Amino acid sequence: MKDRLKQLRLARGFSLDDLSAHMGGLVTKQALSKYEKGEMQPSASVLVRLAGALGTNAADLLRPQGFKISMLAFRKMASMGAKEQESAKATIQTEFEKRLLLQERLPGGRQLGVRIASYEVKNELEADAAAESLRKEMRLGVAPIGNLTALLEDHAVHVLCIEASRKFDGFSAVAKDAAGAAVSAAVVCRKDVAGDRQRLTLAHELAHLVLRGGDDAQSEKFAYRFGAGFLVPREPLVREVGEKRTSLNVNELLLLKARFGVSVQALIRRMRDLEILSEPGYKSACITISSMGWRTKEPGTPIPPEQSTWLERSALRAWSEGLINESEMRSLAGYVPDTASETSSIRRKEFLKLSKAQRDVILEEQAKVLEKHYAAASDWDALETKEWQ
Repeated sequence: MKDRLKQLRLARGFSLDDLSAHMGGLVTKQALSKYEKGEMQPSASVLVRLAGALGTNAADLLRPQGFKISMLAFRKMASMGAKEQESAKATIQTEFEKRLLLQERLPGGRQLGVRIASYEVKNELEADAAAESLRKEMRLGVAPIGNLTALLEDHAVHVLCIEASRKFDGFSAVAKDAAGAAVSAAVVCRKDVAGDRQRLTLAHELAHLVLRGGDDAQSEKFAYRFGAGFLVPREPLVREVGEKRTSLNVNELLLLKARFGVSVQALIRRMRDLEILSEPGYKSACITISSMGWRTKEPGTPIPPEQSTWLERSALRAWSEGLINESEMRSLAGYVPDTASETSSIRRKEFLKLSKAQRDVILEEQAKVLEKHYAAASDWDALETKEWQ
């Protein structure tokens, strides 16, 4: 429990004093510190209050980890402090664990659709070739990717968009089972970024999952080249703009931005990398972009950020199938569906079509079910054991 307790506290951005205050002073920060170090165990009543203050339930705090999460890349500004980094990592781990828990519960499971560290690259050209190879493995053809988030989640690569400091850029992680096999992965970006930047960040983090080779500085260059190649393959771009260009039109670039879902700056850089634009032509375009103030805000209609719906959709599926309880549903999706209102009108019409005798039988059966439910031990009773006294 101790590691999970500290992780959830950091994810909420709480100090030990903050957590104590959110528990109404029930326990001191010294006692909380001992819980986190495993030097002392909370009583059942304290455990329940502790879970409530952390926005979870007691069972979740006690749940053993069935997998190990490895952090592969953490992209940030040098000015991002240690506490901010700790908080971001804890948030990512907490959100990733939710998806892993749900992934395990759903029947049939999901297999990771990308091979971790499968492409060894020594230069940027090889990184570009790796992006093309992965597109072929995923059977994407050469068309632009309409929804990168949905594509990644279809391959068990979870997309997490978190509230974080502007000093945070991107993150990638992989989850392995007890046997050391990769079962899932995650790519992470900030919530408050435009869609074009979000997509390039996600593609960049995908590169950190599938590439290997180079030192830290080289791996970043390889990841950028891979991400650009994954989102903007050579063939369709050349078809759109030609083999060589000596000048570029702003309106043309904005249309290409909408087509490929990347920024004008990324498109110009991609044209230079593919030698569609000469180095002098690229530098001239960059000067124009800077002089027009487009580095911070490009003209035209912004590309909206993609939204991940996998967690909510999967939680609703698990809830409907009885695979998760009310507390888990609330923790995963943030709410519990009103199942009575969802189907009440249909069920009421069907119920009223039955004879009185048939309705009485159904009502009697439901009464027996409810009697068993209320007679069953509660979560509180399950926790009130000698072990927790």
